[in-house]
Amino acid sequence: MKKLFSIILVLIMLASLCVINAGAIPSPHFYGDVNCDRSIDVLDATYLQRSLVKELELSALAQILADVDNDKEITVLDATMIQQREAKIIRDFNHDDYGVYTYIDYRNLTANFDYLNAMVGVPVTFKTAAYCDVGNPLTYKYEVYTTLSEEPIFVSELSENPEFTYTFENPGYYIINSTVYNIFGEWQMIDMSYYVNENTDDGSLRISAVNQNQMYLNAHEVITITADAYGGQGPYEYKFELDKYHNVQDFSEKNTFKIGTLPLGEYSVKVTVRDANGDEATSSYWFEVDEPMC
Repeated sequence: MKKLFSIILVLIMLASLCVINAGAIPSPHFYGDVNCDRSIDVLDATYLQRSLVKELELSALAQILADVDNDKEITVLDATMIQQREAKIIRDFNHDDYGVYTYIDYRNLTANFDYLNAMVGVPVTFKTAAYCDVGNPLTYKYEVYTTLSEEPIFVSELSENPEFTYTFENPGYYIINSTVYNIFGEWQMIDMSYYVNENTDDGSLRISAVNQNQMYLNAHEVITITADAYGGQGPYEYKFELDKYHNVQDFSEKNTFKIGTLPLGEYSVKVTVRDANGDEATSSYWFEVDEPMC
């Protein structure tokens, strides 16, 4: 039964999430490539010099790539160093790395109501987890589609807030699209298939969602499990029990369980929520720790 549940969970995740990556220029971007044409030559020095006399304005990315002497300023000395490298007078610029990595690492898209748990008239909060070494602050845009609509029925404003709350008016299947942008105009997008039920809320306590901190868990990264509760009488207390290593986080107001790193394998976490009246609800969540994808 446990194995069957794990297979069903994996199938739901695979059916629900699809990552599409795109960007104006692939990462990394190399120091000295001021005009961002993927090569470093005299044209970059010319481009930089023109910016110094206000003939053109460097983009945010170009300003980072132009500072080849790493003095936090863009001056004629940077143009000179690019010319010297082109003439093979010098080999490297004054940076430990050859380039800037602007790739957006899209970790996860979650909701405080799991797939199939959402109800008409009850606000659902979606949250995007993403990371970028260079190119912050990241901004987020959400779009809501029905499965029959080519155009979104709702589009959020672009915001630095990774969370988005939406109240569904009708039951059925939806697509939630989340797009993350860095300051250089590069972006990543993820789609979540989402089902909304008729409102059957009877006021009873329930665990509405259990989520992991990223879609793919590996043995080298910290694992965090988050639970959300609905109904009953708040405030809530949460208890987490990992099936292996006797790892238990007893009842507290914290709805997150920071497990740490784990060896490869399958695991389950028992989540118990208790409300102010002493009522409890329990759910089990299975996940797998695998080899890094790259």
